[in-house]
Amino acid sequence: NGVVTSDKSTFSQRFTQVSGIPPPLDLNVIPVLADKVKDVPVRPCFALMLAFENPLSSIPLKGFSFENSEVLSWAICESSKPGRSTSSERWVLRS
Repeated sequence: NGVVTSDKSTFSQRFTQVSGIPPPLDLNVIPVLADKVKDVPVRPCFALMLAFENPLSSIPLKGFSFENSEVLSWAICESSKPGRSTSSERWVLRS
């Protein structure tokens, strides 16, 4: 089970797929760049936050990158940042 959310609202309490198709770009906003970016391929990415009630003692680092991975780019312990809540350990993984 999962919850799909954004900074604005909750989209779905239950989901079965993510399209990975980005919304179309409004190239009329910056006409000078329209010709330059129209053929640039768009690669979708995702971010996943995981929260754990207890610290993950098996991971001695608070952030790292994945080299030669086609799926993940980096991971960071979000709860280790200054001023963040320490009520749980939270990790962000980014494609």
